[in-house]
Amino acid sequence: MLTARDLGVPVDEYLRMATCGTSAELVQAAAPLLVRRLLDSCDLVVHLGPDTVVLAPLPDFGDGLTLVPRLLAPLPDDGRHPRHVGGFTENFVAVGRDAAAFVDFWADRTRADLIAETPKGWATDAAALFEHHVDRDPGLGVAAWNLHERSPSNVRTIDLTGHDPTQPWLAASNHDRVLLSEHPGWRTLYANLSCTPHANDRRTPNANPAHMPVANGARTANANSARTADADGRHTADADDMRTTDANSRRTADADDRRAMDANGGRTTHANGMRTTDADGMRTTDANGGYTAAADRARTSYANDAHKAEGDGGRVTDGEGGRATDGEGASATDEEGARGLKADGVRAASVAHGPADDFVRAADAIGAGTAGAEVVRAAEGQVAPTADVGDVLAGDAAGRRMVYAYDGRAVYSDGSRARVVSRFDTFGPDDEPITPTMREVFKDALRAAAEPDPLNARPKGLPPHPFDGDGSAFRAWLTEPASPAQRASGTNRLLHGVWQSRIDLRAAFPRPLDALDPGFRDWCARHGVDEGVPTWALPGTPREIAPPVNDFGVNVAGYHTAELGIGEMGRVLLDVVRAAGIPHVSVVDEHSVLGTARTGVAAPASVGRPKYPVSLITVNGDFTRALLEADPEVGHGRYRIGLWAWELEEFPPTMHHFGQVDEVWTVSDFVRRAIEPHSPVPVRTVPIPVVARDPVHDRPRRRGEPTGFLFAFDFNSTAGRKNPYGVVTAFQRAFPGRTDVKLVIKSTNAHLHTGAAERLRLMAADDPRITLVERYLSAAGLAELYATSHAYVSLHRGEGFGLTVAEAMARGLAVVATDYGGTSEFLDARVGWPIPHTMTEVGAGWPPYQPNARWAEPDLDAAAAALREIADDPEEAHRRGLAAREHLLRTRSSDAAAAWLRTQLDAAHRTWLARTTPPPRPPLVRAARRVLGPAAGPIRHALGRVEAILDRR
Repeated sequence: MLTARDLGVPVDEYLRMATCGTSAELVQAAAPLLVRRLLDSCDLVVHLGPDTVVLAPLPDFGDGLTLVPRLLAPLPDDGRHPRHVGGFTENFVAVGRDAAAFVDFWADRTRADLIAETPKGWATDAAALFEHHVDRDPGLGVAAWNLHERSPSNVRTIDLTGHDPTQPWLAASNHDRVLLSEHPGWRTLYANLSCTPHANDRRTPNANPAHMPVANGARTANANSARTADADGRHTADADDMRTTDANSRRTADADDRRAMDANGGRTTHANGMRTTDADGMRTTDANGGYTAAADRARTSYANDAHKAEGDGGRVTDGEGGRATDGEGASATDEEGARGLKADGVRAASVAHGPADDFVRAADAIGAGTAGAEVVRAAEGQVAPTADVGDVLAGDAAGRRMVYAYDGRAVYSDGSRARVVSRFDTFGPDDEPITPTMREVFKDALRAAAEPDPLNARPKGLPPHPFDGDGSAFRAWLTEPASPAQRASGTNRLLHGVWQSRIDLRAAFPRPLDALDPGFRDWCARHGVDEGVPTWALPGTPREIAPPVNDFGVNVAGYHTAELGIGEMGRVLLDVVRAAGIPHVSVVDEHSVLGTARTGVAAPASVGRPKYPVSLITVNGDFTRALLEADPEVGHGRYRIGLWAWELEEFPPTMHHFGQVDEVWTVSDFVRRAIEPHSPVPVRTVPIPVVARDPVHDRPRRRGEPTGFLFAFDFNSTAGRKNPYGVVTAFQRAFPGRTDVKLVIKSTNAHLHTGAAERLRLMAADDPRITLVERYLSAAGLAELYATSHAYVSLHRGEGFGLTVAEAMARGLAVVATDYGGTSEFLDARVGWPIPHTMTEVGAGWPPYQPNARWAEPDLDAAAAALREIADDPEEAHRRGLAAREHLLRTRSSDAAAAWLRTQLDAAHRTWLARTTPPPRPPLVRAARRVLGPAAGPIRHALGRVEAILDRR
């Protein structure tokens, strides 16, 4: 008995594989695992696909890898289909022990393909990666796509992929190069195959194609062999098949099958002349030309019925896959009996899949068992968990033993039948179906767990599979929200998967996670169950959105733990709010930046539910909706202020998300001028403060002491805009051959932008003076980097504010920066080295900036001259550095920012109050009410109408 561990796969991993794939997909993934195991005891294994039928003896194969081409010549240019079929078939491969490395690759690839969004397959890559032999025998790998170049009278194996027995007039759908009406030979062969039991019995119209009864301690033959021998060699029959059994095994007659067996006569003859077997196992002959196998000292099994060879080769039991007929109905017999899969003491086996529900399979050439046979439940690649054949052939509550599964029907040893469902198609005590959407959601989670995340060291848990216990863990996982927005809207990961899988739902409900838009939730409640959504996965009630309190205060929402520019800007304003003594709550969004930024900053102590009537949303406009869906209380019923940044002069339409906010704050007048012409709401410039830092150098650098230059940026902000390439070029142009200078370029997220990072690496590769630091640093590590530098260089092409430039100035470093963007508002020639520029088009390849937009191209000669001046005149560099620090701290103080913020937030609060507080009654109306007192009806009614009109005004 084989278990998953016998195949080298932990049980949980195997069950995750079963969750990912359909029955057919799982069989393909498990096949190489079984092949690998069979190679422990066999010299050769032949793998046949689930739709492959063996019609004639197979040739000998070598000890390595043998592949079969799909075509022997290029497809004709005749306008017919198919027009492309690939290189090698994956439904026929012969593997010897010399091909062990290929089998490992095959197993890894098929398992990866179970999870992959776009499976790669293995045959083409195998041909390139491994030594192999190409068997161009025209009788191998015959299929609908190559009938035009093959002969129906010379078919060893035929692949029926695409053949539909309900449309027997076609070899395969969408294949019109060879039409059966024009080719009698192929017509006859396909007609025979369409009504004859073969590898994939789901095509057979026979309701009872094969039985496999089981006696105590029985060895099990192949699923289509319709024959089982017990441990003493006696034959046991299925009463439903109208077989009679002689208890002494002298003779068994099958009235329906017209088969007679003389146990002592050494020969079994099929009454219709189809098969004759010599009792010493030396020769097996199919009277219709099926195949002949030499079995001397060989346990031989091939074709997709996975035949079982017993003992040391004394008898070979043949299944139904060995019948051969040529296209005209002719038959052939190998008289010599020398042609077989492998002979002369070489042990061989075959692996074949069979129909999806045919889950009782003999595991050939692994070694005979004693009480139980080595049986693999291969319908979906499932291997039996125990060592007793009785456990493999699972019984139901009545104790009946299931011995054969065909097209969803089970045949039991007592002759009864029942409808069965494959274990890996359902889960839980109620046999709930595992839907395609469940599988896709599960695979998405596995892919996410497997994706390396160098930014955050948090462990990624694997999703639970449905075959553990009663499946409740799997069900609970599917109904969990996978994001804050799902949690807020009352939906879950399964419902989101349903929405993603259907284009009609995406079109009808473009905002399924909006807690204020019930459209998708209503569809789920009204129609979801009818369309396959389990009742336990229906949406819950969205989280209650609490109204704001009337008190003055602000909710500051943003990426407060993320190490990126807009996250840092949010933390700056949160610090100002705190310093100003303004009541506040901070709302942290991490989900939106997972995978693109490290979230290593400690969350603020003021984290809580947004309760104030004003919300300051410190994310750009294109991310505002996502934050509001994740936490609807940030926006609902609140006055919303968006803190937006942009880096070029033109604010593109793709960034116009003005409907999400009541006003926009920007980080510089440069950004305000870009946004304001397009905005229907007020746009204001925040006087961004700069935190005071101790100067890194208390004296000028000594002449002759090496000069250190620094630049820091995030590849997510685009290397094209940040322009580290210009920094390297200016540095190398300024100091050809000099060894008293060095340049450090510190970056983050290079792994997400390989092309841009490689360009920079190659520019610096041959210059030992340049160091690239490609990682996040702690605050202490970053401070050390500034402390070991003397100047900061930013030759940007666009900048909204310039946080790193301001940080360097606050530390007293000499600064060289392009005279463009937000930096030009606090850096001039008195306090630094502004670099002139010309305006150029952005060009392709730097999203989100449009190719026809314009940005600055710094003058690199001027930049090189500035770098030389800093290196050659340390006193001037030190003087301007200190001047820059003093200028910045004076003009960008936290006190000034706090005063501005309080003024603006107070105005926003008053606006909110005006919106939500009913206007006071006009004096005349109040006076009339006092005079009228309890006066009756008509006059009070008329007064009420006047009040209503005034309210509308």
